[in-house]
Amino acid sequence: MIEYRLNHPLETHEIIRVFESSGIVRPTNDHDRIARMFAASNCVISAWFGQELVGICRALSDHCYSCYLSDLAVSKPFQRQGIGARLLAELRRIEGQFDARF
Repeated sequence: MIEYRLNHPLETHEIIRVFESSGIVRPTNDHDRIARMFAASNCVISAWFGQELVGICRALSDHCYSCYLSDLAVSKPFQRQGIGARLLAELRRIEGQFDARF
């Protein structure tokens, strides 16, 4: 069963593993940059299979009008199971409380 968490602390090496597995192109060779990318984001939703991070949705939002999706990645073995769609649905649910536009 997949568990979804809002703004749960993430280890940079776990983020890099998901990015590399997913096929998304990000600067995964730059550990510090990935850490800064996530530190500056105010809405991160993560998907977990037990203790394993398997999906990430990262966004920037003013929580009242605009929400910008920066990253959506799901580890290859977990793709095509609706995890990405659920991450987006969670983002819409959370930001919808503020009437934000996507």
